[in-house]
Amino acid sequence: MNLLNILFFLVVTGLIYGSYRRFSRALSQRDEAIMRLQRDINALTTAGAGISGHMMRIEHHLAEFGERQHQLETWTRVEQSYSQAIRLASEGAGTDQLIEDCGLVRDEAELLRTFYQQRKAS
Repeated sequence: MNLLNILFFLVVTGLIYGSYRRFSRALSQRDEAIMRLQRDINALTTAGAGISGHMMRIEHHLAEFGERQHQLETWTRVEQSYSQAIRLASEGAGTDQLIEDCGLVRDEAELLRTFYQQRKAS
């Protein structure tokens, strides 16, 4: 009976040891997987910071382009207004008409009107 107990003890001990080894391997694999995930997260965080900086530069450039677009649109409106004023002044329009139709200030309108009156007289 004593031998049977020893044999039973050895079998149970072997089973427990085998379970412990499997469990230990599983823990080791899990730890390796966690470390890989941590490295991946660190890499993604670093890449995200780089992308964030890149996006900020792009947003800055877009803001600059937007401002330039606005300036060009403003210049185009001003240019069209002056083109219309020059056309009207060359056709003999008065100062008040240039102010009303083209949005010129009085001095600009008088200057254009005087210029084209003198040009017609020459």
